[in-house]
Amino acid sequence: MACGVWDDFRKHAVREGWFAPNGAEAATLYLHMASVLRKIPGKLLREIQRSARPQKKGAYEDLHFLFPERLYERACALDPHSEAFSQWMEWATWQSAWQGRHVAEAWHKICPRDMEPILYLMEATEKSGSFHTALIYLGKAEQIDSIHPGVRKARWRLLGRSAMGHIQKKKLNLADEKLAAMAALPQAQQGDRRALLAAVRYLASAVRGDVAEAAECRTEIERLLESRCAAAILIATVAAASKRSALDKPGPVEKLGAADRAALPAAIARTGGLVEEMQLKLQIPWGWMVEAAKQFPRSRESLDTGQLGTLSEAALFAGHPELAYSASAAGLERGGPTEGRFLLLRARSLPEWQGERRAACAAAAAEFARRERDVELLREAVGWLGGLGFEGFSITADEGDEVLQKEKAAPAFPTGTREGPDYRDVLTNKLCQCPDCRRARGEALEPDEPCFDDEDFPEALEIPPDMPPEIAAMLIEETRQAVRNGESLDEFLARVTGGPPGGKRKEGRRK
Repeated sequence: MACGVWDDFRKHAVREGWFAPNGAEAATLYLHMASVLRKIPGKLLREIQRSARPQKKGAYEDLHFLFPERLYERACALDPHSEAFSQWMEWATWQSAWQGRHVAEAWHKICPRDMEPILYLMEATEKSGSFHTALIYLGKAEQIDSIHPGVRKARWRLLGRSAMGHIQKKKLNLADEKLAAMAALPQAQQGDRRALLAAVRYLASAVRGDVAEAAECRTEIERLLESRCAAAILIATVAAASKRSALDKPGPVEKLGAADRAALPAAIARTGGLVEEMQLKLQIPWGWMVEAAKQFPRSRESLDTGQLGTLSEAALFAGHPELAYSASAAGLERGGPTEGRFLLLRARSLPEWQGERRAACAAAAAEFARRERDVELLREAVGWLGGLGFEGFSITADEGDEVLQKEKAAPAFPTGTREGPDYRDVLTNKLCQCPDCRRARGEALEPDEPCFDDEDFPEALEIPPDMPPEIAAMLIEETRQAVRNGESLDEFLARVTGGPPGGKRKEGRRK
């Protein structure tokens, strides 16, 4: 309804000659209306959109002010600038991947020098396996800002993924070209990247049938990583990414010697850090992961915080939450700026039946991310909360510190007799207790509990806390009916309150 009033204002302003119908002022109003719609829960907005459509066949009514995508599209057509497109793409990416890509393509066409849509399209095409197209977008990004962190990291990753794609298709000459380009990059000599390069070469040699060269590459990988287990994990990971898993698989854990078993946690952590920047998933046999969990208490002190985080991530991917939890406990003990990251790992490693504790840890991770200005962690934590059914839930800085201290004091994985910290006092007063939200969080409902959700009511017409649910439900239905009838805000308020339409509003009570 507020957006309808704003659209009426736009029409009157154009009629009075205050601004042009297709000017920057109209674009600003469209952006404002879109921002208002974004505050309305998606479920309620869709209901309003459905109920506002004309009931008669063939009838037409311009209801663009109820659809964010139409408002953003109009705003960007009238006044195409980076901020408008950025708002549109932020909304679109939350809707679906294809909508985000559509907006990024439109943005790039109008503002070809803007970096944000290029990086988005580069990552989107990479995820779809179109590495050649991703490299084209990377080239455009390098022409604009070659020292951009995302750009510098991307060339190494895209060349490597492209080489693996060529190996998958047995286009070994093209794979060799990509390997040569990777070797020429300055970062190829940094850290353990030479081992990754050797692993891709090993796979190309194995597919080619060159046994001698493959053996040399494997020996080089073991030397660089100082571990036969780490070499086996790396090769298996690269082989899986190239859809050539049958060429090389790690053997059973029973065949590993005592020294190799003891080094498994470090091997997993070291290899995980190496392939993470390639956005690959570690391929670790279940028996190896179980053995790593057994060996972890004796090797935890030798791992740095980065390795502990990588080990926890690898354990989560492999389906071993106990090891992930133990690694997060060791990381939390270290303190420092990584506490937020380990709180999110703690949340992800907890069993599903500890929903409130998972939400508290994720919310605390988001709070620490805000302190450290870690945008990536904040996005992950907020997104994970939404997936749990705790969308919009947040805690204060003091509550975040409380969660951190309680989690540090709970190093053991929870069981039926050892549940760990209880955060009901933190969550109860902040969570919406309507049936829909409780159902989304997996909570049990009473048989006669009403299904009315007062959180779905627009903020502009806030429901008084003491209003009976039955009356509130009637008020919402009247709101929907007003939308169907095309009533203005003043007309609706006059009908509901019995006052004259368009009359002066009563002054608020003085404090």
